[in-house]
Amino acid sequence: MVDYYAQILSKVLGNEMDAQMCIYHVSWKNNFGFCCELDDECARELEGVPGVKSVLPDTNFGSENKDYGGDDKSAESTEAPQVKTKRLFVTGLSFYTSEKTLRAAFESFGDLVEVKIIMDKISKRSKGYAFIEYTTEEAAGAALKEMNGKIINGWMIVVDVAKTNPPKFNRGQPRPAF
Repeated sequence: MVDYYAQILSKVLGNEMDAQMCIYHVSWKNNFGFCCELDDECARELEGVPGVKSVLPDTNFGSENKDYGGDDKSAESTEAPQVKTKRLFVTGLSFYTSEKTLRAAFESFGDLVEVKIIMDKISKRSKGYAFIEYTTEEAAGAALKEMNGKIINGWMIVVDVAKTNPPKFNRGQPRPAF
């Protein structure tokens, strides 16, 4: 979704990298759209791009308490969601995001055990996802609530509970025949 919005915005700004860096919020709950910082001339040009329904000023831009119209009732709660794990899965990372950058973004929620960006073995480039492990479930819950949907290096990340791998067959046992 972020890539699609960046492509639309690049028609006005000239290139996709500037468009990605300009987007600071993406909404997918109630009103599909994105927030970006544009001058008046670029905003008028964006209104004329096919597929753009409207361009509105962001009334929450300078505010500390941003509300972009999502109707998720759990977002009103001040408590961190109940998380039964200390390990989180983060996807949507820029290929240029480092473990140091990711650690800096997530360490304010609690002590980190590990930050591991998954790399492609052949190209030695990030695959765009990572695992983060905290020392406590409370810290993981707080990070899950606050970091999901945030922008890091111009890309919107998605944070979820890391799934455990299913058990594999032992070498000594034969595999079931189908």
